[in-house]
Amino acid sequence: MAVELATEIKLLIVEHLHDDAARSAMQALSLASHEWLVPAQMTLFQDIILDIQNPEVVERFISFLVSTPHIADYIFKLTIRGRRVNIHHPPGYKHDNLLVTDVVRVLSALPNLHSLAIRKCTLKGPVSDTLSLSHIPFGLAISLCLADVSVFHFLLSQFRGKYLHLSRIDFINPYDIDKVSVDPSFLASVRILELGKSHKHVVNLPHKLSEHILSVCHSHVSDLAMECDLDKTDRQIATYQFLSERAPNVEHLRLDLRLSANTVFRPSPEDQMPPALRGFGEIPLQWGSINFSDCCPSLKTITLALRVNVEPVDVGTNAIFQWRYALRLLASAPRTLTRVSVMIMSDQGLDAPARLFTLGSVDWMKWTEVLRGFPKLRYAEFSEVEMPRDFFQFAELCRPLPSTKDRVISHALILGLEDYIKENLIVFHDQGLIQFA
Repeated sequence: MAVELATEIKLLIVEHLHDDAARSAMQALSLASHEWLVPAQMTLFQDIILDIQNPEVVERFISFLVSTPHIADYIFKLTIRGRRVNIHHPPGYKHDNLLVTDVVRVLSALPNLHSLAIRKCTLKGPVSDTLSLSHIPFGLAISLCLADVSVFHFLLSQFRGKYLHLSRIDFINPYDIDKVSVDPSFLASVRILELGKSHKHVVNLPHKLSEHILSVCHSHVSDLAMECDLDKTDRQIATYQFLSERAPNVEHLRLDLRLSANTVFRPSPEDQMPPALRGFGEIPLQWGSINFSDCCPSLKTITLALRVNVEPVDVGTNAIFQWRYALRLLASAPRTLTRVSVMIMSDQGLDAPARLFTLGSVDWMKWTEVLRGFPKLRYAEFSEVEMPRDFFQFAELCRPLPSTKDRVISHALILGLEDYIKENLIVFHDQGLIQFA
């Protein structure tokens, strides 16, 4: 006799189906078996990517949602994506436009949406006084977009979610950056904040988007991801000011340091450095210092994205500065730290023994000394990953997860990486604290 399974049990079954073949099988079941129709639809439609090739795509999607409201109820995550965008938009370049009125219409038809991502689009108005949205109570991510400043301001004014990601955003009229003024009340609900680089068409613009967002954000943030270019003094000051003044609740910190040391800095001899900077090797004094124990007492996990080069390299682009500075930051973390993740990245694509890379110049004895200072450390993770093309990919890649099974891992960028690190951190490897993604 056939046994009828409850929908909840069927959903538990389909949660284990991750690959494309399994999803295709589930799609076939939804067409062939009435019994599996509801759980299959709930799974297939929970994450939607809408490629906007022309205005008709948005219209057809809205019509679909209106005609099938039960499907609209299943959609938890929506990504609206253009095919291409050029931040510098030369004359004659065609962008994929997304009207703010269409965004409002789509969101109004999705009652259970948990997150919205907008990528590679030109966000255009007009924003009228009659345009209304019953707030955005879910996560919002905008990246690789050009935007009308009024549209950007409207979306943030409606934001009431916990997750906010902003990166690679510029404005159709570059001088409109002066008009961006975000009310702190817009960001009162933010708990997860991810800020990447903002491109500029012209130099000497007085305001920068990420610095402005940091200046008005509240101290409720528990998860912070930052693209931290230490060579840019204003960006470093804004980042460290936020951490010093409004980061007592930050538990998960992710810093992308890969852009640092791309300009020529003369490293200072250690005996000329402030005491807080000594003991880690020569680093540029311009990079300053911060003590995570003082400003982030709740810190539990830290992820650092660091570049590796083939050595020897020109001192002006020497990634060893990043590794020394990262270790100094790590040494200042509170003793409550439970996880340390290092994302090793190279855009050179060269197969070479690990000892020939920056890793061969790393002071592994000092790393051992620092890691020993965290009595609650459960594991230190080293990941060799493909160089993310943008900050959106970086933030997604290194989000704190219970496991690393879903991460995008590269293959053989550096030969013998795992054995090399095991050999140099042998004490922690023997204790089972070293993991490799």
